[in-house]
Amino acid sequence: MNRRTYLTAAVVTSLGLGGCLGGRGDATATATGVASSATETDATATETPAPTDAEPTATVAAAEREMDAVLFNETDGERTVTLELTTAGETLLDTETTVPSGGHTDVPLGVETEGEYELAASVDTGLETTYRFGVDGYDLRTGSNVAVWIADELTVGIEE
Repeated sequence: MNRRTYLTAAVVTSLGLGGCLGGRGDATATATGVASSATETDATATETPAPTDAEPTATVAAAEREMDAVLFNETDGERTVTLELTTAGETLLDTETTVPSGGHTDVPLGVETEGEYELAASVDTGLETTYRFGVDGYDLRTGSNVAVWIADELTVGIEE
């Protein structure tokens, strides 16, 4: 293996292991990977399959950590939050919980498969938002969380 090939492989591996090659947030998840290519190694050829446009549906047998919605209440009063999580037209979670002033509450999402999800959150003050996000194998292994910050407005993001 020549030096340039080795360095390229090391950089791509580092970025992939660091989670730097995946998208987050409202962006639509797309398959990532390397286009088909043949590599010669001692007169034998190996081929890397091309990524497909199919929706990922792999189930992870046992997640190390469960994915949660972490609700942070940054207001002066206790807040009641309603959460609804859906995927492919199926409702996975429909719950209501109270978050103390200045505190936080973890709500298990029940996500067990890779795919596209939508979280609708509403607060008893009338604030509401919808957040679309993709879940991949990394999220399932590490238990990435969806964070919901309650303040003058409702903000949602992914915590890895």
